[in-house]
Formats: sequence, C-alpha cells, structure tokens
Amino acid sequence: MLKYFNAKNPHGISEFPERFKHFYESEIENYLQFDYKLEEAPYFFPEYQEPWLDFSEKSVKYLMEAHEEMITTGSKKDGRKYIPLASIEDTIDFLVVDVNNELCPVYFGDCEDGGFNIESKSLDDFLKHSIIKDE
Repeated sequence: MLKYFNAKNPHGISEFPERFKHFYESEIENYLQFDYKLEEAPYFFPEYQEPWLDFSEKSVKYLMEAHEEMITTGSKKDGRKYIPLASIEDTIDFLVVDVNNELCPVYFGDCEDGGFNIESKSLDDFLKHSIIKDE
C-alpha cells in the first residue's frame, strides 16, 4: 500500500510520517483479518446500522480516486495533507489521516458538506479508543 501512496502522492510528500509507514508495514494485516467498527456511530447512522470499517487496499484506492477532489480541496483549505484510511460501509463517508502531522490525526470525511472533522488526535489514539473489534 505504501508503494501506491508514494506513486499516487497527491500532496507531493517526500517522506510519510513513521507512524503512517509503520501502520502499513506492520499493523494493517490485523485490521484486514478481523472486522472493526467505530465505537460511536456517526450522527446520521440509524440505530440498527453498525458503522463497519473497511481498511482494504481496494477500498482505500477507491476512496483516493473517487474523493480525490474533496481530499485535495479539503487539504488545501485546512492546511493538512489527507490520505484515506478506511471507508465506512454502506456510506459514502470515510476516514482519513493527516500525513502532514507525525501523530497522524484521524478525520471523518463528511461527503455531505465536503468537510473533514477531527475523529482522533492521533492514529494510535484512534486505533486504541475509537474502534471495536468484532468478537
């Protein structure tokens, strides 16, 4: 996946943060092997629907292509460099990380208003406290 990000590189980044690289080099398999969902569903989710996440390469590549304009425009507007992290199943919304920050904060990409809202101050915090593994 890092090869894809380096090749696509919408922000002209010379080096991705270590935390971001470590996630894709050492941790991603865990998030592909098991099902994860957001601990708190987005405000628009009906009570009966679960906010399952898709960290797959296919999903991330789709997000990068389908939402390229939103990601590029939002990055410039917010002074950040967003890269897709995961899709939220059954929605057009998604999660991104800001690779302009070593902590890789996670943001919710709201396709309805075209904005990005903070989900977690770091990728570590997000993985530890904002998602739940399906048992």
